[in-house]
Amino acid sequence: MTNEISYETLQFGTERIEVTFRKALPLDTQNRGIELQTHSKIEFKPGISTLKKGATFFENGVALPYDITWQRDVGVKMRDGVTIYADIFLPVDADNLPAILSWSPYGKTLPQPAPPGVAPSAVSGLQKFEGPDPAYWCNHGYAVINVDARGSFFSEGDIYMWGTTSANDCNDFIQWTAAQSWCNGKVAMSGNSWLGIIQWFTAAHNPPHLAAIAPWEGHIDLYRCDVLRGGIRDTAFNNFNTSTQIGMNRIEDMTAMAEKYPLMNAYWKDKAPQLEKITVPAYIVASWGGHHTIDAFRRISSREKWLRVHNTGEWPDCPPDRGDVHVRYPARTSLDDRTAGFCRGDRGTVLAFCCIYAPGSHAHLAFFHPNTVESARGPVASYGSPWRFGSMGGGFHPLRRLFDVWFWCIRLSLAAARLPPCPYGLRYPRGRIR
Repeated sequence: MTNEISYETLQFGTERIEVTFRKALPLDTQNRGIELQTHSKIEFKPGISTLKKGATFFENGVALPYDITWQRDVGVKMRDGVTIYADIFLPVDADNLPAILSWSPYGKTLPQPAPPGVAPSAVSGLQKFEGPDPAYWCNHGYAVINVDARGSFFSEGDIYMWGTTSANDCNDFIQWTAAQSWCNGKVAMSGNSWLGIIQWFTAAHNPPHLAAIAPWEGHIDLYRCDVLRGGIRDTAFNNFNTSTQIGMNRIEDMTAMAEKYPLMNAYWKDKAPQLEKITVPAYIVASWGGHHTIDAFRRISSREKWLRVHNTGEWPDCPPDRGDVHVRYPARTSLDDRTAGFCRGDRGTVLAFCCIYAPGSHAHLAFFHPNTVESARGPVASYGSPWRFGSMGGGFHPLRRLFDVWFWCIRLSLAAARLPPCPYGLRYPRGRIR
């Protein structure tokens, strides 16, 4: 980790605030950190190549089921002149495609290994860390775009922890994507953690070609949900994340900002998306420990929105070929295919909706399919516990954990009084782009 610190005064609303930056890790670093890479080479090689059907990229990885065109290190200029680089994966000789955007500073070098808890046989290695796998999606008629966010790797500028700058970049990139000759003008976003968080910020701007979002476990407020959660400074995980980011310039130093500005100001307000402005269709996945994601589902203004609460981990839950998905939804094999299906206007796409209410000390979950309903009833703990999540990487803080449990109990009690009954056999209409 570099100790090189710099400062820049930036405008946030009506306030000018001094922001602390640290130097990102150099491109030749051996510390690949959160990217989970161990051997792939960081290099800038613009060009187009064809990845052949049957190719594999690491031992036991998924073999490509289809020829894929790989457009590498494509530069896209943002409104302020900064160029961001992306890799684009397309089905060979296909056009009129919807696109799925995978956006983060975690790199796009290949192959990307499976994350912890996920078998190598579940992914091809073409995916970004925590992003959708092109091997699956290209075979189902989509383009997948892996973006190195501003400041990361060879992308120009500084790395920002979400906020208005990042949202503007995503907006510009979506408009560029929709104008490409191979695209049908519809773009979705998918992914978890950072890749999920950026979706809230982007969708709050309602870019005209953003057709749907599918955020997995994405917090909604950097101040309240991360570095000063419950008023308690907890920067260990964020400091680790920041210290492993790779780029040619700087990255916002959240640890230093939490120390410098422990109280709410315009800077922190810029790190919380205006969820009520979101109107695009949304397929949202949360865990019981991630109550902020459940709160996002409640607050967004989308008429077509679906929530699924899992009781595992975000990484094992995300790959498209999990066995329980095949059993539960035989018509489709991927959960976020429901949302990405909006991009094609596919009214036959299977949709899932998780309806939650709490009569007494129990929760009722119902997964809705156009033709069938699956329901389960049991104690809240059987679907996951607030104690299972939240301490990953950031260290265990008893007061924060106590706050989590207290906060969730209050939320669940309020939900019981606020939400209508969710009877067995209830049907919800299939969503579509209007």
